Amino acid sequence: MPGSLFRSSAALGIALALCAPPALAHGALEDRLAELDRTLAAAPASAPLWIERASLLRAEGRTDEALADLERAQRAGAEPATLGRERGLVLLEAHRPAQAEAALAAALASRPGDAVARAARATALEALGRHREAATEYARALAEAPRSPAAPEWGVGHARALAEATPGDLDAAIRTLDEAAAHLGAAPAFAQAALALEIRAGRTDAALARLARLARATARPEGFLVQRAELLERAGRSDEAAAAYGAALAALEDLPPARRATPAASRLAARARDAVARLARGEAR
Repeated sequence: MPGSLFRSSAALGIALALCAPPALAHGALEDRLAELDRTLAAAPASAPLWIERASLLRAEGRTDEALADLERAQRAGAEPATLGRERGLVLLEAHRPAQAEAALAAALASRPGDAVARAARATALEALGRHREAATEYARALAEAPRSPAAPEWGVGHARALAEATPGDLDAAIRTLDEAAAHLGAAPAFAQAALALEIRAGRTDAALARLARLARATARPEGFLVQRAELLERAGRSDEAAAAYGAALAALEDLPPARRATPAASRLAARARDAVARLARGEAR
């Protein structure tokens, strides 16, 4: 269901992935950890190396060890803003958002331009239910680093936080996503999130128009065509839904045989055929 785009648990996973160190295969990671261990045995007062080791351990989910390394980095004189950011990221990984938020806020007090720390603090605030503050932090992260590879996810986070605030502001959230697409490029995440919000707001015609634009913009529109038919069915527009399911099935039949036989295409065709049969029986979805 599109609304699942706005779950905080998903936001946490995205944020941590975006803040992760460069990906290493498990063997390469263990080799790097062993190399760090040898270097640190000879030079235990190297704060940057302790921080690097903590970051690698965080990527492995070894949060207790990572926090211990950050304590060693602190004793070695690590720069406070860097230390606070890394501690906050580890605490997010450990699902301790209140402590993560405090660490990240302290880091930002001394380095307010750290967009990664600010977006991570936004994630912690979301987990704490402080959505309005989270929206502000996501917006500030985007202002600090609009060309960051993480910017599309921050844009989605900004909209998600606006939508989940009390009271939620779906109009502002959708506007945020469309503005982000205009400035950062039409990332699929923006369109899908805006679509989910329009469906959530009950704006069937706006959602249908967005689905039509998405279908026209891709070489593989079959999924959007089925989604459009399902939306029409949920809106009680049975005749239009039946025609839309038929169009989706025709598009699937036009695929080359090898592509038509893929699991994804087969699942779409099954959904459409089941729906046509359901509508023929006069059953509600």
